[in-house]
Amino acid sequence: VPIGRPPPSSTATYTALAAAHLARSPGAIGFQEAEQTRRLAQRLSATGERLSNELRQQVQRLQVATDEKARLSEELRTLQDDHALLQSNFQVLQENGASVSTSGGGMSPHRTAVVAAAASAANASQALPRAGGDLVLNSRQRALLESLSVTAQENASLR
Repeated sequence: VPIGRPPPSSTATYTALAAAHLARSPGAIGFQEAEQTRRLAQRLSATGERLSNELRQQVQRLQVATDEKARLSEELRTLQDDHALLQSNFQVLQENGASVSTSGGGMSPHRTAVVAAAASAANASQALPRAGGDLVLNSRQRALLESLSVTAQENASLR
């Protein structure tokens, strides 16, 4: 690089090296070399297309699995909400059933059937395998359960 000139950019250097390499190369290639290059290009093209198709299929399978996971997640949330509601209702029925039976009056046949149904639902839920002893474990379910029990108690007092 002459003094006083800025150093060449990397693009200029690359271009100069490529021009020098092309100047040293032959002006034409042989038929066999051209045929080998064509076959290699075809193989690479076929491999690229095959990999592209496989990738597309994997993306589709991943999308199906993601959709299924989202559906199952929503179903689990719904079941947990239903369980929390049933558990809350059962607790309120137990508390109300205990206060009615201790007050000296018997329960009506309708109330007895409701308490029996709630008890069988609770027994069925207790028969399920539990991780940690309670199905309502996270804060979302606890908050839901607390809000439902207040709502259920309010509903019971309004009757």
